[in-house]
Amino acid sequence: MSKRRSQLWAAGRVTLAMVLLVIVFRYIIPMRDTVELADGTLLTGAFIEQRADVVVMDTADGIITVAYSQMAYDAAGEPEVSRGFIPLLREMRAGRYLIGLAMLGMIPWIAAVRWCTLMRAQGMPLGYWRALELTYLGLFCNNFMPGLTGGDVAKAYYASKLTSTLKTNAVVTVFLDRLVGIVVLAMLAGAAVLVALVFARSENSADFLIAARIILIFVLCSLAGIAGFFSRRTRRLLRKIVKAVPGHDRLRENLLVQKLLAFGKRIDAAVFLYRHKKRALMWAALLSVAAHSSAVSGILFFGRALGVAEVTLMNSFVVVPVAFIVSSIPIAPAGWGIGEMAFKTFFATVGVGAAAAVTISVVFRLTQALWTLPGGLFLMVQKERPTFEEVDEEMDTAGQRLEDMAEDPDAV
Repeated sequence: MSKRRSQLWAAGRVTLAMVLLVIVFRYIIPMRDTVELADGTLLTGAFIEQRADVVVMDTADGIITVAYSQMAYDAAGEPEVSRGFIPLLREMRAGRYLIGLAMLGMIPWIAAVRWCTLMRAQGMPLGYWRALELTYLGLFCNNFMPGLTGGDVAKAYYASKLTSTLKTNAVVTVFLDRLVGIVVLAMLAGAAVLVALVFARSENSADFLIAARIILIFVLCSLAGIAGFFSRRTRRLLRKIVKAVPGHDRLRENLLVQKLLAFGKRIDAAVFLYRHKKRALMWAALLSVAAHSSAVSGILFFGRALGVAEVTLMNSFVVVPVAFIVSSIPIAPAGWGIGEMAFKTFFATVGVGAAAAVTISVVFRLTQALWTLPGGLFLMVQKERPTFEEVDEEMDTAGQRLEDMAEDPDAV
């Protein structure tokens, strides 16, 4: 990809994120507290007090008291009372937020151990502090340098410089590190859904049951995909099926299809490279559980800090992993916009209001960005500061080698 096309792609991603955020904050969530009356009147202001039978709020017409009997109710029988984005932030409890802040701060340290595990499994000794440095560097690029130097690409480039003979393997560890994380996210969500269905059956809403089925299907597909990657017979069968599709040769000429096939081959080769390293993959998966549990716990405390009672430990482990997976789709910088939509959609299945869900997402992303700032310092002190063209060339070379591995796995 040329530098100009990459710049256009980066600009498009930023624009998409801005458009989605405008839609969220302008049309989906209220900025101030609101109460909808039975006659359709919408009262906007700031809640002063919420009692068992009335809500006292400060509006443009002065302080008024609204009884719950005067309010409109939704299909679930809940009153149409919504907290606003700004009041939620203003009333956030500092103590609980700091606990969530600490939880998120643990993640890069755990991720560095996971990457060391994958690197050493390929015979590439990587010191923990160097791994931590590059982990922070990659996270910083994800948050503050969208497009031209994505976090995984920057991390993969510097990983390839750690060895002179196993450059491709070094790049593989970065992409496999991300893949392991996503699969473990899906499995965490699946496990939490099963627990919720068994032990909290009476509390589950119809929306939750629909979301639960979708999550379980995704988990089963992920497990089936993993099994297929480690089976040579399955891999050969899939190649034959794809080649037998009518119009296969013409379809391969499409640029988008070529990119998707190339990406699939690279992931294919990356996973297959570790087919005899199951112990390393197991440790990487366990470390992913620790990292994701820390992230989910952080969001749980952010919800508690904002006073959102519906954000429980069980709900968080069901909803947050799926929202993370959706946010990881690389079409917006650091998941901005996409993440807010995902949090709003999936938290709604457990009774969390739109404003509260979006506020939790924003607090999480800002806190996450805060923890990645050391990566900017690590980027500044790197001895090698490659140009975009050098990074692009190095990654294209490694990518081609991975595609060759996928075409001839027996040679790996």
